[in-house]
Amino acid sequence: MNTILLADILMPTSMGIQTPKINVERITNNTPISELSGAFLDSLVTHGVKAAGSMTYSEFKAIEATWPLTAEGIRILKELYPELSNTDMSTWTYGTSEAYCSQADKRNLAKRFSDEQLRKLNDRGIRIEDTFYLFKEFHDPETILAQSDETLKGVIEGYYKANLSMSLGTQTVIGIQSDPPPGYYTYLNFPGYGYDWFSNDIATTDYWMSIQSARALRTQQVLYSSTDTNLHCTNMYGTYSQSQNGAHEGIDFAIGTTPSIYATFRGVVLSGGQTGQLSVYDANAPEQPKTYTYLHMSYKAVSPGSNVAPYDYVGNQGNVGNATGYHVHFEVEAGSTTALHSELNEHHVQSLSPYQLQSYIGP
Repeated sequence: MNTILLADILMPTSMGIQTPKINVERITNNTPISELSGAFLDSLVTHGVKAAGSMTYSEFKAIEATWPLTAEGIRILKELYPELSNTDMSTWTYGTSEAYCSQADKRNLAKRFSDEQLRKLNDRGIRIEDTFYLFKEFHDPETILAQSDETLKGVIEGYYKANLSMSLGTQTVIGIQSDPPPGYYTYLNFPGYGYDWFSNDIATTDYWMSIQSARALRTQQVLYSSTDTNLHCTNMYGTYSQSQNGAHEGIDFAIGTTPSIYATFRGVVLSGGQTGQLSVYDANAPEQPKTYTYLHMSYKAVSPGSNVAPYDYVGNQGNVGNATGYHVHFEVEAGSTTALHSELNEHHVQSLSPYQLQSYIGP
């Protein structure tokens, strides 16, 4: 276990917050990969690397960064970042791609705001990189700016504290206590979205995170019947959510306020227990029957018992129920249940992964 001085990893804070803001990417992660997802070991075997049982996450990352991008990886990056369409990426490695994605995603944060909105953020002392935390909680620029300084400051500071706490699982930072418990989450770059803490239940290598980004984009394009190549996700599956102090059980998509929403999978509409809930049961889904649930809908155009297919109009995105901004929460459950796994203080994901569904959406 290493010990470092906090001053070595400090970054500028927003709104005069006194809680330290750290650069998580500079912290050595000493968690053995044997305690994480089996995909780490699978990747090593695929690349002919014999892994010692004690290999740490940071040691793995150093090795992974040297691997050449596969043809599929290059295709996916060009899909997620159209500006790369004419770029020769034949010499790119995982490390090259991760560095590019990190910078591109930071630039794309600013593009979510108009010039006037950017001026308002600056006047309130909010650094653009910290708006990532605000999108996770409030989902759209207007809702963010409508919050009081006290509210925004509390959200940003809460994530500063979460970064410090979760980093303690792998690095001793002088003078900081751990809350929530460390070890539940791994800090990963999700291309098109950014760096976030992902529950170890679903954390995989950067290569797989790229594939999952492409699958999330595919869901988004069907959900909004759109060809937009920008990933408008404000909170991903398995990421740490401050508002519920636990792992997020679905994907939050957010484009505008109340756009039309379309079914992503075929099935029968079920009655849901929450306001603004639309659930679709697919008895013939691959592997096992599944229920796909869309939350916070401002209007539902289909009734229980009706059948829907991909691209069928089902209603409008909203800000209904347990929501703090316009978005759609998309969650997948096993069987015909409409009950959702959104318990507070639950750091393990219990719903099914929405990243593995895209192979049968259809053309």
